[in-house]
Amino acid sequence: MTAAISLLDENPRQLLLANRTLAKLDRLRGAIGLDDTVSFWPWEKLGEVFAQADLIINASSVGLDGHPLDWDSHWLEPRHRVFDMMYGSKPTPVVSWAVAAGASATDGAAMLLHQGTAAFRHWFGPPVPEAAMRRALFRNLEARS
Repeated sequence: MTAAISLLDENPRQLLLANRTLAKLDRLRGAIGLDDTVSFWPWEKLGEVFAQADLIINASSVGLDGHPLDWDSHWLEPRHRVFDMMYGSKPTPVVSWAVAAGASATDGAAMLLHQGTAAFRHWFGPPVPEAAMRRALFRNLEARS
């Protein structure tokens, strides 16, 4: 929910939000309130959402079980950019699906790194050892594969 609300601060032309659970979608609608740039979609309409989007952000746990997605590859076009907030030692199912469909995609490892650098800066101040943190993160992810 926080990711969607944070995106509104960027003043998008439109923000299309889908959720697998209608109750969670209703809570999101309540948190955001009335906003002409935001529309809410049930998960079953995901293909229609993607057709209207340029940037697709997966903030759900879909794919964490390691199984390939059952999403239709025709939902994506090369113009799409896909960001999966999940990350792991191998490409996530969302990233694999997007790349196979010809779209650019990346996972959330870099986001984790920058959350870590922000936390380090908050608690310890500069300088932030970003290069060392990057090496440690990716070394750890590689060791898990």
